Amino acid sequence: SLKYDGFSKVGRQDATIAGLTHTTTSVRDASGQTLATQYLPVQLDFGTTASPLQYTAGNKLASAPGFITSTIYEADGQTREINYANGIKTAFTYSPTRRWVTRVTTSRGGTVLLDDQYARDNLGRITGTTGLTASDSWTYGYDNADRLTSSDNLGDNTLDETFVYAANDNLTSRTRVAGTYTYPAATAPRPHAPTSVGANAMAYDANGNLTSDGSRTLTWDEANRLKTVSLASNTVNLSYGPDGARAKKASTFATTLYPDASVEIDPAIPGSEVYTRYPHPDVKVVGAAKYFLHRDHLASVRMVTDSSGAITEATNYATYGERLNSGFQTQKSYIGERFDPETGLLYLNARYMDPVLGRFVPADPGEKERDP
Repeated sequence: SLKYDGFSKVGRQDATIAGLTHTTTSVRDASGQTLATQYLPVQLDFGTTASPLQYTAGNKLASAPGFITSTIYEADGQTREINYANGIKTAFTYSPTRRWVTRVTTSRGGTVLLDDQYARDNLGRITGTTGLTASDSWTYGYDNADRLTSSDNLGDNTLDETFVYAANDNLTSRTRVAGTYTYPAATAPRPHAPTSVGANAMAYDANGNLTSDGSRTLTWDEANRLKTVSLASNTVNLSYGPDGARAKKASTFATTLYPDASVEIDPAIPGSEVYTRYPHPDVKVVGAAKYFLHRDHLASVRMVTDSSGAITEATNYATYGERLNSGFQTQKSYIGERFDPETGLLYLNARYMDPVLGRFVPADPGEKERDP
């Protein structure tokens, strides 16, 4: 249920899933800026009426007591520096004319934890990333149609790959993980949907949604939303709320509830449920424990630190978002979205994506054919 404040914005949301009710309450000022958000049960306050969130004259978040000490912005509004309550700082550098991101550095005192420098061509395409180590460094190639043709990791040659395309932009070959992509005739109903990728046959339903890819079996509901994924003798069941957002992910091994996009609930132990909240894109709170998410130029989570500034986990990503640290636990990952290790898919809210194949698994909206 929703209750609105005097600014016609949601002031309170009560979401009940599987018998558990989660409440989010927001307080705003006369301009409509959020001063405080409270989550219940297992209370979490992101700002309070006594210590509210602070904003710049340009209405950008300046600080969040207990979480973000300060945020400094460039004259054009882009973020220059974020200082977190655990002593970590992330700084951003931009090109002087086009204002492209050229460097993202995360440090603790004099110790640099992450440092990615981005080389770009005249079109703004990233041609190289130089990180702290060779394994964090990449070079990229493109063709005249702006399509990625190569991705090379300077520290691990097993991550190197090349990409080949047909005249209609269909990817026909990806050397590292997939092999050759085979497509139906150009006159077929869905000429963009491969019939096989490497040795794996691909199958689709009448609406163009992927139902099998050689390792997974997928089913879809009447709204063309992913309903189940079976992989390696484990079936994951997915449910959605009235707004269409995912509300529940349940499998043989675990269940996660999503009362809204910023909350995860692990209900494994009744009465001792574990609540994970993301009150800010750079903040994760598990129960009462604070963690900070440190991102790259794509907002992908590269590193997580705890309240003392210690690194708890880190990862990098292959070309289409494949996590290179399979033990990375934070659900938010590539481009800041959730990765489901049970299915191997990225949940991008409206759609799911396979980061290994570099493809969406539901039909493209413009190509979908409703099954009568």
